[in-house]
Amino acid sequence: MLKFSFITNKDLKYYIILFAIAVGVYSNTFHHDFVLDDDVVFRQNQFVQEGFTAIPDILTHGFCMGITKKMINHTDH
Repeated sequence: MLKFSFITNKDLKYYIILFAIAVGVYSNTFHHDFVLDDDVVFRQNQFVQEGFTAIPDILTHGFCMGITKKMINHTDH
């Protein structure tokens, strides 16, 4: 079993309660579809589609760069 020195047995129950509350609050959103800009940011973003290899690009550019770059490359053909 993993041991974390910063979590005591006394505090563990509070972390479990906090986790349960967080899951309870967001549980009604688990089956919702994408909204607003999610489609653009996740499905159409070239950096996101490249996977783990694009993490440096994701962290060093704005989220619109992956869209703009894809749109520019797509219109050049």
